Amino acid sequence: MRVIYYTQNSSDIAPLKKNGCVAVLGLFDGVHIAHRALIDAGKRLAENAGIPLVIFTFSGEGNAIKPGIGRIYTDKEKLALFSECGIDFTVMADFESMRQMPHTEFAEKVLISELGARYFVCGYDYRYGKSALGTADMLKTVFSSHGLCGMIIDRISENGVAV
Repeated sequence: MRVIYYTQNSSDIAPLKKNGCVAVLGLFDGVHIAHRALIDAGKRLAENAGIPLVIFTFSGEGNAIKPGIGRIYTDKEKLALFSECGIDFTVMADFESMRQMPHTEFAEKVLISELGARYFVCGYDYRYGKSALGTADMLKTVFSSHGLCGMIIDRISENGVAV
């Protein structure tokens, strides 16, 4: 697995844009069964399309990213788990440098234009962009308007509790 540290307009992600990719999106504070469901769905899409599987996530402290959410793993531990899951690339973006980006810019510029995502996979509760105004359904609409596809994974529960 190759790790790319994202900065806007970075040439490091050019190889992904060339052929396109499947982007699995999330904070991935841990890599639990719901996260693995996202990864498994992304793997199937990537294998069927013959393109790389990419995790797009954020580095930094969990509470700074999502109040009330602590980090289960360090970035290093998280990357090791992603590698074990068979991920081709992980793109790590610094949350602080992107937190003011409007949700439309994140979807259009970062995911579609720069990353070259042809498909995305995220959870039902995925939020993105400034003030977390973007939703999974909004992202699916943006992708569809470009002739691209998205998959939103429903809530996964264990013993009646969402994970």
